[in-house]
Amino acid sequence: MKKFYSIFLGILILSCIPVFGAIDMEESKQIEVLVEDKEIPTLYNGIDREGTGLTSKNSSTLEVTIKETTSGMWDLSEGFKFTLPEGVYVVDAEILGINNIYKDGESLSIPQFEEELKKAYVQGEFKEFDFKANTFDKNTASTTSSKKRINLSLNLVANPTFQEAVSFGIEGSGINSEEVDIGKFQSSFMVEFEANDIKMGYRCIPSATPITIKEYKAGLLEEGSYIELVMNRNPSIDKQGGIEFEHDIICKVDKNSKMEVLGDVNTNKIENDTIRVDIKKESVGDFGVVTIENIEFFMKRNTPDDGYYLDYYSSMENEFLSQVLYGGDTTDTIDIHKISYDEDKKEAFINIIHAESDATIQPFTTKIVIPLGENYFFVDGVEQPLDTPAYISDTGDTMLPIRAVSTAIGVDENNVIWNEDTKSITIMYGTRIIFMGVGADKMTINGAEIPLSIPPEIMEGRGYLSLRELAGVLGISDMEWNEETKTATLN
Repeated sequence: MKKFYSIFLGILILSCIPVFGAIDMEESKQIEVLVEDKEIPTLYNGIDREGTGLTSKNSSTLEVTIKETTSGMWDLSEGFKFTLPEGVYVVDAEILGINNIYKDGESLSIPQFEEELKKAYVQGEFKEFDFKANTFDKNTASTTSSKKRINLSLNLVANPTFQEAVSFGIEGSGINSEEVDIGKFQSSFMVEFEANDIKMGYRCIPSATPITIKEYKAGLLEEGSYIELVMNRNPSIDKQGGIEFEHDIICKVDKNSKMEVLGDVNTNKIENDTIRVDIKKESVGDFGVVTIENIEFFMKRNTPDDGYYLDYYSSMENEFLSQVLYGGDTTDTIDIHKISYDEDKKEAFINIIHAESDATIQPFTTKIVIPLGENYFFVDGVEQPLDTPAYISDTGDTMLPIRAVSTAIGVDENNVIWNEDTKSITIMYGTRIIFMGVGADKMTINGAEIPLSIPPEIMEGRGYLSLRELAGVLGISDMEWNEETKTATLN
C-alpha cells in the first residue's frame, strides 16, 4: 500500500510541472499591445495630413492600447520606445485615455501625457518616440495599485514609395517587445513604362513604348491635382542630363473613367525634360488611365552611355514635403527630416548605347528574294514566312513589306516602329533614323528631307515602300526586278 501511494504521488507531482511552467511563462510577459477590432485602414502615401490633391482625406490609424499584464510589472522610469517603420511620419496624435502614469509624484492628465509624447517624438528624431530613462516615476506602492494603460491613435503620412503595413511597436528595458499593424499605405496612382534601348547619334529618337498613369481607385485624384514626369537630371552634364522630351506628344484618357485632363500633354510641358498631366475632371465609376504616346527624345551628343531614369512627382508631394511633423516647430518639415526618400521610385526608362557609324556597320551580304503575291520569301536561300505578300501598285511599282525586308537585313525588330496615331513608320538602322508617313511624298533621314516618287502605302495592316526606294533608304545598291519570274531581289 505504501509503495502504490508513493508511485501515485510521484505521478501527480510530475503531471503538475508543465502546468506550473506555463503559468510562469505567461506571467513573465510585462505588457501587451492591442488594436481595436476593425478593418485596417488604407492610407495614401506621398500626401499631407489634409489629403491635398486626393478625395480621400483619412490619415488616422486604428486605436492602440498598451497595458500591463499585471500591476507593477512595467517600470516606465527605465525608458522605452514606440517604433514605426522607416519612411512613416507622425503628424498628429490623439490620446484617448491613460491610467496610472506618474511624473514628479503626480498622476498625469491626458494633456500632460501628450506633451511628453511630443517630446519623445522629437527626441526620437521624428523616426520613433523615445521616452528617455527617468521621464516617468519609478514604481512605488501608490503607482502599482492598478495596471498602467495608454490608449492612442496616430495620424500618419509616408514617403511616396512606402507601400506596406504600418507596424506600431514598443520596446524597452525590462519589458517584452510587441508589434501590431495599425494601418497600411498605398499609392494613389501608378506610373508604368518599359525601358527603351536607344543608340546615340540621332537628334530625335522615338520611344518604342508609351507611359501609362493609373489611379488606384475611381475618383481618387482630385480635380486640380497634377502629375509630373521628369527625365533623370545629371548635373555632371547639364541641367537636363542631355535628354529632353520632344514635341508632338499625344495624351489619351480612358473614356470609361470619364476623367478629363487639361489640354493635351504637349501644351503642359513646363520644361523640356518634364511632362505634366493636370486633372481637369475626376474619374467616375472606373479608375482613370492616362496613356502618353508618340514620345520622342532629344539627345545631346555628350550624353554618356548609361541607364536614365524617369522620375515622377505630383502636386500632392509638394504639400507632403511641407508637412510639419508632430512635436516640431514650423521648420521641422518632412523635407528637412525625410529618410529613405524617393530611392525606389526611380526606374530606367532609357538605356543609351552609342551607335556605330555607317562605316563600321558590317557590309550587307544577305540575299533576299521576294516572289510577287506569295506568303513566303527567301533569305540566303532559306524560305521564310511572309504574312503579307509583295504586290504591284496602281502606278506599276513593285511594293515590298517594310518590316520584313528591314529585319531580314539585320535591323532589330524593335527598331521598326509603327505609330497608329500618326500613321507613320520609323526605322533605326546604324546611325540612320528613317521616318516616313503613309501617303507622304517626302521622308526624312536623320532629319533631312528626301523626296519620294512613290508614297508609302498600307496593305492588310502592313507598311509598304517601292523596291527602289526601300533599297535606297537601307543602303542596298544591288537590286533587281525579274519580270519573267515576278521576283524582287536585294543582294
